[in-house]
Parts: sequence; C-alpha cells; structure tokens
Amino acid sequence: MLRAGFDVYFFTLTRLDSISAGSALAIFFREPLGIERMLPWLRRSLPFFIAGLAMLFVWNAGGGNYWIQVFKYTLYAFLCFSVVVAALIARSGGWVESLFTNAFLAMSGRYSYGLYILHPFIFSAVNVAWPHLSMSPAFFVASSFSFVAAWLSWYTVENNFLKLKNYFPVIN
Repeated sequence: MLRAGFDVYFFTLTRLDSISAGSALAIFFREPLGIERMLPWLRRSLPFFIAGLAMLFVWNAGGGNYWIQVFKYTLYAFLCFSVVVAALIARSGGWVESLFTNAFLAMSGRYSYGLYILHPFIFSAVNVAWPHLSMSPAFFVASSFSFVAAWLSWYTVENNFLKLKNYFPVIN
C-alpha cells in the first residue's frame, strides 16, 4: 500500500497495533492484578517508547520513508497505552494525578470533538495564509484558532444537540 502512494494510517488493518493495545488495556484492567503484573514491563519499556518516538519524529516525520511511517504509529500506540496506564494507577495527590486532573485538560475534553473535526482545516488554512511561519509559531497559531473554533462549535452546535437527548428515553 505504501509503495502505491497510500498513507498507512488510513486503513484499519494497518492500525491493528493501536486496536490491540486498547484491547490489552481493557483485558489487563479486567483482571484483579492484571496491571500490577504489567508494571515492571511498563516501567522498563516506557523510556524506550518515548526515545524511539522522539527519534523518529526528529529524524523524519515519515513522509516517503515506508518503515518509519509504519513503526512510528506502533510506537505511538504503545506510548499512549503507557500514558493511560500511568494515569489510571497514579497515586492520589501525586504529580501524575495532578497532571491528568488539570483544569485545562478537563475543559479541553468538552471541546475535543470540535478540535478533532476542525483542526485539519484550520492547520491547512494557517499554512496557506502564513506560509512564511516556521513550525512552532504556525503550530501555536493553528492550535489557538482550532481551540477557539472548537469552543464556538460547542456553544453554537454541539451543546444544543446534546440537549435533545432529554427528549429520548433511555432503553435498558
């Protein structure tokens, strides 16, 4: 597929690593001591996932390089898996808990669907409107516009649709 010019992340079967990581997480949390048995492996492997992902993004974002494009998503899936586990087993009052209970992150969760839907269009528009901006300022501008657009979307569209659920009964 890659040699034919298709990007790997568009196809579900090429993203089974992410689906498998999420499934494994659900299975491990289902078992009484499932996560505790994983912790030693997680503690040893997380630095490698972070380092591997950082090297891939610094070396090459993956455009045109088949192997990097394939493996960066696997590393990213396991990095996300590790972060979710760290959040779920965080000590009460610890720095991990304070990071994941941050007010900005909680607020961003409300607008996450709008961010997900609108950010590709806004990032493209920023690149067209200001092609001279380097990557960091362009990312900051596009992210800011995306957040404002998601906020507007929440208050003008999404919230009103969510109010409609009061008119439909819940079937158990």
